Amino acid sequence: MNIARHPSAPNVRIVWLGLALAAGIFVIDCLVTVGVAIGALYTIPVLLGVWVPGRRYIWAMMLAGLALTTLGFFLSPPLPPGALVEFWQVLANRLLSMLAIVSTFFIVLHDKRSQASLQREMQEKQAAQHALVEQRALAQLGEMAAVVAHEVKNPLAGIAGAVQIIGERLPAGVPERQVVNDILKRIESLDRTVEDLLLYARPRTLDRRCVDLTGLLRETAALVSRDAHFPDLRIELAAGEIPGCSIDPELFREVLLNLLLNAAQAMQGRGRIRVHIAADTSGCHISIADEGPGIPPELQPRIFEPFYSTRSRGTGLGLSIARRVVEEHGGVITITCPPEGGTTARIFLPRAVVQ
Repeated sequence: MNIARHPSAPNVRIVWLGLALAAGIFVIDCLVTVGVAIGALYTIPVLLGVWVPGRRYIWAMMLAGLALTTLGFFLSPPLPPGALVEFWQVLANRLLSMLAIVSTFFIVLHDKRSQASLQREMQEKQAAQHALVEQRALAQLGEMAAVVAHEVKNPLAGIAGAVQIIGERLPAGVPERQVVNDILKRIESLDRTVEDLLLYARPRTLDRRCVDLTGLLRETAALVSRDAHFPDLRIELAAGEIPGCSIDPELFREVLLNLLLNAAQAMQGRGRIRVHIAADTSGCHISIADEGPGIPPELQPRIFEPFYSTRSRGTGLGLSIARRVVEEHGGVITITCPPEGGTTARIFLPRAVVQ
């Protein structure tokens, strides 16, 4: 059974229309002779469920139709005395009315399920097409990254070495040494950009090993603390009893380093970063909380998008790479901004990763 849809019809009006029809049918059912099977008309309110997204309305109108059909049987004008044949005819009509109501219910419900199934198939198809487009884009990006690595990364190392030699030959205290240091910093930043591009475009296979995750986190935190760009940064680490974890230490170090650097840069190198790591029966939990300004609500849905960054010199790949690495380990990463301020990054690794 196919009924034309009217997507613009307000659902609330449909519900009120169904209730009004049910009430009107019931009033008529109580006034006419009991032999007329008015209960069959309760299929009309049930049919209106085609326009209502949820299934509660369909269930409600079917049950109401059955109940009101039964009630109308007793409240309609009585039959003449001794009309036994007519009584059985009326009873048969009522049973057929209920059958019509139930049949209509299943037709509408089946239509709903078919539409939901079709919608899921369309969503899955769109997701598959999106994944295919993304894979093609990554393949092209991988080819470009290989060219960048050959044409940019290798010469950068030579340029950095030459500039460093020049800087060492300059007398101490001359202004040119600061210029050399600035050049080396720019080269280092460009090298990190190329590394991010290579890592995103050509993700490598996980090299899982049993790693002391607390020790890895402590080493990464110490590395960030020693950064000269963050002179007034404090990183407080609270660690529970953590068993070894089966992870890729190099990739996971990049994830932790990226999150800690994001937190430090959000506070402009001044403030406290609270790091907590613990394990329970479900797995391992890591949280990194800063005291920065947080992320505006309108930007939060986009923070994991590739090449999206709120910083003027950011590549926008750090969090994208972090999410992919965590998900490849079977985990989940989330970024939230509590009402009290700051930003908190949470990583969950399932029990299968924890040894």
